[in-house]
Amino acid sequence: MAEQLKLHWLFVATLLNGKKIKQTQRDVCPTDPKRSAFWDLVLKDEKGEGMVDPKDNRLITIPELMTFMMVGQGADRKQKFLVSLVDGHFEVDGIRMDYIDNKPLIQPPPFVPLSLIFFRRRREHFTPTTGQHVKSECEYHFGWKAPTGHSQTLILE
Repeated sequence: MAEQLKLHWLFVATLLNGKKIKQTQRDVCPTDPKRSAFWDLVLKDEKGEGMVDPKDNRLITIPELMTFMMVGQGADRKQKFLVSLVDGHFEVDGIRMDYIDNKPLIQPPPFVPLSLIFFRRRREHFTPTTGQHVKSECEYHFGWKAPTGHSQTLILE
């Protein structure tokens, strides 16, 4: 059986009104303890169900979301990565970044609303002969998407 996943990156979301929504290692939503911390960032319909984008089947985030930051946990992950959902720029430790590996990041078209892209991709490794669990890995994908089809994401491990 897989062990409890230790989160190496936790998010801090800032809304337009200045309110911050912070994830903890428990990853529990303060307004609905049966959900993950991300639930408070999800746009809900009149029944309280999360709204899903029919194009990519991802949950739609609330339009009040201004920035989304990934904060490293542990001695080997001390950086903070931020994406602005106002203009699409990324920052590392408060410094704007326009290139990764000498390649320019995509810029969104001006004056279009941006939505958050955020998900974790977990991998479990097992010994083929015994089925014994060896280790867990997790990638964190985050960035923005525009209604025009443009998008830019970063991957943290």
